[in-house]
Amino acid sequence: MKKTMFILTLMVTVLCGYSQDEMSTIYQKEIDHSFNYTANGSDDAYSYVSNGKEITIFVNKTGEILWNKKFKEISTELGKVDDIIPMWDANIIFVFDRKIGKDKIACIDALKGELLWVSNKYQNVDDKENVIYMSELNAFAITSKDHLTMIKVKTGEELWQTDKFKGIVGDYKVMPDGSIVMINMKSTLIGSIFSGLKNQLVRINSKNGDILWEQTYRGIVEKKIITREILVNIEITDGKVFLYMNGIQVFDYQNGKPLWSAVYDETPSDVVKNKRPSGAIKFGAYGVVGKPVVVGEYIYVLDLVNKRNQYLKKYALKTGKMV
Repeated sequence: MKKTMFILTLMVTVLCGYSQDEMSTIYQKEIDHSFNYTANGSDDAYSYVSNGKEITIFVNKTGEILWNKKFKEISTELGKVDDIIPMWDANIIFVFDRKIGKDKIACIDALKGELLWVSNKYQNVDDKENVIYMSELNAFAITSKDHLTMIKVKTGEELWQTDKFKGIVGDYKVMPDGSIVMINMKSTLIGSIFSGLKNQLVRINSKNGDILWEQTYRGIVEKKIITREILVNIEITDGKVFLYMNGIQVFDYQNGKPLWSAVYDETPSDVVKNKRPSGAIKFGAYGVVGKPVVVGEYIYVLDLVNKRNQYLKKYALKTGKMV
């Protein structure tokens, strides 16, 4: 097989403004197979290169090859691999052998190259956003068209499954009492508008999947244009669930009852107006408004309506009344 030279270089031009001729090579490795799948973990972790039949894992800092295997060596149930989803925090790699209605998903230990489990139970797991690693539970939450399923990381044992939660997980919080507070969203903005997906904020018993309460939130969960980072955040304090998403929506933790809300624009029109880069098809501005700050029994919010109308608003945490 023709060897493919895999070269990682230090992009000094980015850090120091040097020309391409002055870039430094950190290390150089030969990979004994072609590859069309690549993914990079953090500097202290690992990355992989792969094609549909073989995969190589290497250490980012040194280029040391951790392991190389053909997928059929990992599991005889794997034919040609059509998709790979790395779960960096869990040191797991999911690989998919996709056939219509007969998808197989294999869970591989990324550091050892050993098969943990393989299953054909989970269909329509189309994107990395369909799989959430919950380190607090040492489990994966897998969302498909019809179900949310919680499974153990190392064994693939199904802990529970519910058809009461639709869409993918936008954000979640695992609480000391064994509950999970979770918000749903559609994988695409257009999908949210036209699919008829119901906005759900739920509290779930993490041991059996029972829905303790369900509430409807307002708005559409968005993503950043380039990184696809989901722009929603759940915080829970003093018996209240704070949902931050182009404003604040507050719910009672015990029963899900809506308590109060405050709307503010995180991307004011005056900030982004006429700032679209030339040739850009999509454009977004993020972090242009300071985040709300809690001080004692009050929360302070910046509301920048336009250049002339900019307000610092103070709300009572218990009642939502603007002071």
